[in-house]
Amino acid sequence: LNPEGHETTYHFEWGSSDTYGESTATQTLPSSGFDPEGVEAHLEELIPNTTYHFRLVATNHCNPSEPSEECTVTGPDTTFTTPPAVAIEAQWAANVSAHSAILHAELDPLGVEAEAWLEYGASGSYGEIVPLANLGEGFGAVKRQVSLTGLQAAAIYHFRFVARDVRDGVTYTVLGPDRTFTT
Repeated sequence: LNPEGHETTYHFEWGSSDTYGESTATQTLPSSGFDPEGVEAHLEELIPNTTYHFRLVATNHCNPSEPSEECTVTGPDTTFTTPPAVAIEAQWAANVSAHSAILHAELDPLGVEAEAWLEYGASGSYGEIVPLANLGEGFGAVKRQVSLTGLQAAAIYHFRFVARDVRDGVTYTVLGPDRTFTT
């Protein structure tokens, strides 16, 4: 934000569409010259895996001969997307035999306590659920694996890992992509 030599107030308008709907508190940038200065605002309670729009709005007394005249300028519409509630970074089958397989996943709880499970079955409807150990609340890949036995020989199985967390009383669930393996 370049105050152009005038004390300037600014705020950000933001929301899940380009009609915004939310606004940060107004801040003041002193008349510190004609060089651009970085400004920022901290947003809270954002919904995971959501695209947000924002723009900067600045106002100052731009006409020295008319001190009551204010000029307001709005910046361009810009977007960012929040990360998912839990990132399912990878999932794969290994050691597949006629009657068994080991299914692996790497999941990132992104700093919030999360739980996960495996869904598998003979179709994309899955049908079987295997709970996994809690993922904790750290950052970075958490590896989980499930050993399946008693599978039918020469059959195609579908599987996906699923994770969820609770933030501010709201449950967010992330479904991994459907994967298959053949015994």
